[in-house]
Amino acid sequence: MINLIEKCDNPVYHQSIKFYFHRLESEEKKINFINEVASINILLASQCIMSDKLNENIEEQIKELAIKDARSFHSGSKSSNGLLALAEFELYDIILLIFNSIEKLDKFHISVLNQVFYQADKNTYLKFLETFTNSKKIGTLLSTFISYKGDIHIDNHSKIILYNFISKLIKEDYGGFLILYFDKYSLWDKVEIIFNTKVDNIISKLLNGNVGSVRLAFNLVINLNLSSKYPPINFIERLTISKFGNTKKAIALALQIANANSIYNCSSLNKNIIQWIERKNNNFKMLFKKFNYLKKKGLMLYAKLSPEINDYLLSNELLAANISHQSIRELSKIDNEFIKYEINPLLVSEKFDIQKIFKEEEGYLAIKSKYSQEIFWSKVFDYYLDDPLEIYIDNIIPQVKSLYNTDYKTICAHLSLFKQKGIIQAKKEFGYYIFPITFKASNLCFMHISLNGVLVDNNPKAILSDYQEIEFKIVGFNENTKRINVYLI
Repeated sequence: MINLIEKCDNPVYHQSIKFYFHRLESEEKKINFINEVASINILLASQCIMSDKLNENIEEQIKELAIKDARSFHSGSKSSNGLLALAEFELYDIILLIFNSIEKLDKFHISVLNQVFYQADKNTYLKFLETFTNSKKIGTLLSTFISYKGDIHIDNHSKIILYNFISKLIKEDYGGFLILYFDKYSLWDKVEIIFNTKVDNIISKLLNGNVGSVRLAFNLVINLNLSSKYPPINFIERLTISKFGNTKKAIALALQIANANSIYNCSSLNKNIIQWIERKNNNFKMLFKKFNYLKKKGLMLYAKLSPEINDYLLSNELLAANISHQSIRELSKIDNEFIKYEINPLLVSEKFDIQKIFKEEEGYLAIKSKYSQEIFWSKVFDYYLDDPLEIYIDNIIPQVKSLYNTDYKTICAHLSLFKQKGIIQAKKEFGYYIFPITFKASNLCFMHISLNGVLVDNNPKAILSDYQEIEFKIVGFNENTKRINVYLI
């Protein structure tokens, strides 16, 4: 005979438990039974009550237990079930109050919300989204919003929630996260419905916003194929002449757009680069810190075809000595036999460690129990959005294989769910070498021509040029060479 504990933990029996609760006639028996269920599974208890006729005494009792469980963040699933139970009772104001009362959100709070959104249905997810739009800590919660595994359907109700959510994140300069959010839930072609206005008006408003807004506007143009109407140079000029044009975020984004579209020697960008490097350089350490930041953002690729920046770097003895024993122009040469990032000046080598991303976790193995692979990779890519760490995905993949006791085929199946961007670095006999923009790897990625039937030389539309930006997905990993194989989208 299966006992009640096992039944409460097994969804197969949940419907029969609800039915049994509804059939109980005396209030005393109902209270005793629902309390027993609640001690095992508070979410199931709330579902039993909400699907039965109103009984205020029992309902208030279970609500109190749900609040208590929801606050038990260190208990993981107990807390997530408590929050979902409160959602069953439509007590979203209490949920917001619980989170607003937390002085500093930590790993336990984030982990619980990841579980909540992962389990949530569409309506519950939208209610949570609406609730946390009013949170003062929304920036800390970003990674949890992409844990929802369903689709987002646009209707009169959802578009209002999404509009308020997106507007809040734009205002607080989280445009980088919104790019990931729009990719994850395929919202690019739905912006006119969400904002209830033409895309031209949306782009115009974003261009008058902060750096994150301009980044979002640029990606909106790319995803909706509007580059002929809004050429990349417009975004570079907007970034460089704006009130925030001399900030590192604005310069970094302008560099990325310039490199991806082969726009070099832009006078306003050149001026901002030099001024920012030179500003407040009280010591050599600060000079190198700024230089290395821009180097990671594509400075060397830009300098290669921008004489003013090239001359500036070489005229500074400290910077020139730090660049390499080779000249800037020589740094772009590609080894025909073995292409490594050591010859690509866009990268600075540093050993990768999973716990640089999951630094708040108590232990390495704790990651597996708290994150599915899809959520794990969402969190990894989230770290690359605005100020990426020096972490290499080809180093983390073997660690994930060991951590999740899986194989490379399964890992790549998860990775293929995420749309990536990169720049063509070189064409070889059998394919293209790609420099990834949306993540880092210690080797250039490889896109085999045979994997992309349209990429043949007798098809003019299919020929890709050096430094052209492309979109791709990860489809394979070579354990011996540590090279990631990609497929053109």
